[in-house]
Amino acid sequence: MEATLYALHGPVTVLATSESALVIPEADRERVRFESIAGFTYLPPLLRIPAAIRFVRILAAGRSLSVIGADLMDGAYNAGASLARSSGLWLAAKQGIPSVLLGCSWAGSAVPTCTLALKRAGAAGAHLNFRDAISQRRAAASGIAGARLTSDIVFGDVRIESTHRLSSFVETSRNEGRRVALVNASGLVGKRIDQKGEYVDIVKSLLSSHFSVILLPHVFRSTGDDLHECQGILEALNEPGVMLVDSMLRPSEIRALCRDSDLVVTGRMHLAVMALGQGVVPITLGTHGKVEGLYQHFDGLDFCVEPTVGFGQRVVDLWPEAMTQDSLWTRSLPAVVSLSQGNFVLQAPDLSPSESQ
Repeated sequence: MEATLYALHGPVTVLATSESALVIPEADRERVRFESIAGFTYLPPLLRIPAAIRFVRILAAGRSLSVIGADLMDGAYNAGASLARSSGLWLAAKQGIPSVLLGCSWAGSAVPTCTLALKRAGAAGAHLNFRDAISQRRAAASGIAGARLTSDIVFGDVRIESTHRLSSFVETSRNEGRRVALVNASGLVGKRIDQKGEYVDIVKSLLSSHFSVILLPHVFRSTGDDLHECQGILEALNEPGVMLVDSMLRPSEIRALCRDSDLVVTGRMHLAVMALGQGVVPITLGTHGKVEGLYQHFDGLDFCVEPTVGFGQRVVDLWPEAMTQDSLWTRSLPAVVSLSQGNFVLQAPDLSPSESQ
């Protein structure tokens, strides 16, 4: 959401189920208003009709519709919600309102009804952006017309804001001659594999190599809580030189932390995106082909690790090499940022991003 607001200038209407679920940056609050479309995304189709009517009425007052795609479109997590988002793009396009799907991933096993819904939206004139070449090829092979290659929208947001507590930890580590590693454990990966022992091996390797380690939960959610995973790792370690971040940071604060780190190991792709944006090559656990697609933007897959038994040793073997690759990968960053900004280019002669809803 913050990356979208950063790219869109002027008044923006945010459509969501609940205003309480959103945190709008203070700098954007005066130009952002909220409209509830509760029921449009998560109710069954017939029960969704009243919310859909409200959605159409809101659209009529707008200049464009932007739908945050991410990993929400192919039905892998919630097919009904994916269908609703594609329906929103189709409804806007049918009214002649420019509609754009902001860079999303597309699974090799997308739900067939979700594929049909997005094909319909594209045929109606919606602009469909995919955030990596693997997803773009998969979408095109599924018959989705006009699948366009971009990159993740988060690459376009460059705001940085340091936090005193974390910057003090980093400064103390530097003064003591230690480098800093940022380590994330994903709650979703934790559902697939017992990863605590793997991460204990990773952190112990880093500590023995004169690193301080910051354990950073990136997602706080009951269906896949990173904080629970990171707490378990901290308890199993019982070592000095390790700090746990136990509250949610803003994206700008995470970027500052990535900038100040020498190494990032993560189970979450968007932490990898923010690390790459700060010139740090992350080692990332890959699922669903998303990370592989991300890394293709930088001409390399060497640091994408499959989260299977023994991945801890693979990360230990890789991290010294990752720290030597930053200059090579940074060369690709301007092109990737440009692709990210391309998500917000609507191909209509009378519309600019500054006039978007």
